[in-house]
Amino acid sequence: MHLMKTAFILAACLWLAAASLPAEQPGRLADSPAASPDDIKAEREAKKAAAVKKSRDKLKFKWHKTLKAALAAAKKNNTVCVVLYSDPSFCHYCAKLDQEIFESREFKAARGIGVGYRSTSPISQYQLAGSMPRGAIVGPDGRKISDFGYTPGQTAEGFVKLLRKSNPEMNAPETPGPENAPR
Repeated sequence: MHLMKTAFILAACLWLAAASLPAEQPGRLADSPAASPDDIKAEREAKKAAAVKKSRDKLKFKWHKTLKAALAAAKKNNTVCVVLYSDPSFCHYCAKLDQEIFESREFKAARGIGVGYRSTSPISQYQLAGSMPRGAIVGPDGRKISDFGYTPGQTAEGFVKLLRKSNPEMNAPETPGPENAPR
């Protein structure tokens, strides 16, 4: 009887140990004996890029208190940064830009479009001085991609498209159209 209990316990332990081992995942290069170090590195980089894209796609647009913090967030999330020289309390067109674009439902609902920094002082680093509002779309590397300002009739949807278009990784449409359908 004691021997049967011991055998049963041993069998249960072996079963639990086998069940806790990770299942084999076909296609994983890291476990393949023929995989080169470059292939393994490329696989890791692809996984890291996919994780960054997944977290970026959930990211709400956020205004940061400093330009440095906004640029760091853009780099971390591999997204664009909106740098804006504006004072809505003083400038009529700044207030219209805020109301028509940044405070709109469409803009607030968009995900993964970037981060921002707004200043009431000129931002010489991106040649944002003179008349207000004046803005720049800056890439994750800190380089200026394009300028923008208030344009009557501009929509929040159009501005979101501009932000998505400004980053090559964001160029993919949100929903596949007939031109992007698999063949």
